[in-house]
Amino acid sequence: MKYTLKYSTLIVCLLSLFLFIQCEEDDSAKDWGVVKIYMPQASILDGGVTNNYPVPLENNPLTQNYKLDTISNTLDITLGVYRSALKALEAYSVDVIVRPDTVAHLIETEEIKKAVLLPADVYSLPESVSVIDGQREIGFSLQVDVQKLIDNYPELGGMKLVLAVGIANPSKYELNQALSTTIIIIDSREFMPAAPIQNYVTGGDMSEESMQYWQWTSETQVWGYSDDLPAGGAGSCMAWFDENSPEMGQVIFHEVKLEEGKQYQLSGKVKIPDGASGIWFDLNLTDVNPEENGWEQEGDFIGLWSGEPVSSINGDIRDVGNIGWGTWGDGRTNALNGVFTATSSTMYVYLKCGMCCGGTFNGSVLVDEIKLTEFE
Repeated sequence: MKYTLKYSTLIVCLLSLFLFIQCEEDDSAKDWGVVKIYMPQASILDGGVTNNYPVPLENNPLTQNYKLDTISNTLDITLGVYRSALKALEAYSVDVIVRPDTVAHLIETEEIKKAVLLPADVYSLPESVSVIDGQREIGFSLQVDVQKLIDNYPELGGMKLVLAVGIANPSKYELNQALSTTIIIIDSREFMPAAPIQNYVTGGDMSEESMQYWQWTSETQVWGYSDDLPAGGAGSCMAWFDENSPEMGQVIFHEVKLEEGKQYQLSGKVKIPDGASGIWFDLNLTDVNPEENGWEQEGDFIGLWSGEPVSSINGDIRDVGNIGWGTWGDGRTNALNGVFTATSSTMYVYLKCGMCCGGTFNGSVLVDEIKLTEFE
């Protein structure tokens, strides 16, 4: 009886082993998985949570996802398509497209900081890619003309250049929609110089050509030119005031378009003649149109005033000034250093200079390099 039981148990075990082996053989011969086509680069950073694909991916040669041709100064960014599952590998093709609306949304929502759309005239992509029988994947490149970027779009230096590249219209199989778009984010700092600092004051060099960009609040217009520059000046500069100037002085102003709520830094170079007295010089950024408010201006300013004869007033108004921000004291009062917040999208840079109380200019006031830049 024991023998029969042991024998029966052995038969059951062998039968189970045979069935298991047979099952394994049958499973290995099956076509497993759901066939989908997708872009591997859409998941390489975070598994497809954002589809972001930074370039460079990392500062590591093992993960370098681009090639830079230093002779032609072109950038080839690695992309590709891939087919999942273990079914027979048959030929297929997909169209390659760009999705500017996707980038517009990312810029609007600020999901990517300092993002701009990669200009259309600096890159090229294949219209489609094809995978042959027996192959699962194929690579292709987004080629960027870096030299053209530098020459035609220098202001983009320091920005994140973004392009959404997608695949569509497969000739066979289905797309994995979640991974059918790759958000390429090129860090321009790695491939082009920093953007030149934008001066929002057109004609801020105060040269002869600059006069056309400034407006006056009085009929008397005194604007000469001098090669005797303030310290830190360049080229020629404005020589303001002469014997025909009204005692109370003049206001000139320049309208600028800014981003409301953003901070900007204002500066300028000035040289006051030695011996001048009863003189003041103000530089301001205001949302009040000086043409409407005339001589009287409100708000913070940087500048100088002296009832006594002056000497060595020569340089950046923030350094040589002795009044600022509506209080007596250093031109850098409260460490604000010429930083203003735009209270409107339309602002006015104005300069006010004059004398009173029997004072004298003792020559021309030299003004140069009026600059308004974004404050970082």
